[in-house]
Amino acid sequence: MDFSQIQTAISQCFWQIDFQDFNFQPNAPYIPNIVCDYAWHPPPEGWVKLNVDGSCLGNPGDASAGGLLRDASSNWLLGFGFNIGETSVLATELIGISFGLQLAWLNGFHRVIVESGCLKAVKLINNEENIFFHPLAALIQDCRRLMKMDWHCCLSHVYGEQNFCADSLAKQSHVKIGDLGLAAIQQGSQSAHSVIGTLEFMARESYEWDYNKLVDVYSSW
Repeated sequence: MDFSQIQTAISQCFWQIDFQDFNFQPNAPYIPNIVCDYAWHPPPEGWVKLNVDGSCLGNPGDASAGGLLRDASSNWLLGFGFNIGETSVLATELIGISFGLQLAWLNGFHRVIVESGCLKAVKLINNEENIFFHPLAALIQDCRRLMKMDWHCCLSHVYGEQNFCADSLAKQSHVKIGDLGLAAIQQGSQSAHSVIGTLEFMARESYEWDYNKLVDVYSSW
């Protein structure tokens, strides 16, 4: 037996010892022992959780935001979804967070855990760095102001799977209200009054001025 054969036999012995010591099968597929939890978790008792997300068809593109509040028993408390118009992805996320915070505050929820799927937005709001020259400084500062009000409120990032409900609400909110041009006919105009519909005709109860029966007909469609 030459030296190379002896060296090969010794190395095989070492490999066999290693496999036996670690109970490792060299031909078995390796499956890493990594457990990732992508499930949504309810907040602690006495708290509510606000999940918010944005949806943008391009950057910039047609944008919408959505979110919901749930309690410690996973019960739905409030939800929202609205079309924003054309803007950037980051602006969409910031608008959604701001709206959700305002909704939670106005409805008397003062122990709120906020979760967003946008890590960049979360970092911009949580960090105390100067944003004076940031193009979205006003939105970021608004979110920071809301977070610092007289309540217990924290903001963190979550994976998309944990934010599924908010993401679904945001995506469904791309649908725009339209009056099929009837507002222009009623007002004797040939031009469109709004890209997303004419609210004084579609939501007449929000307006105080007079309207006739024709408005009632096509507002109820």
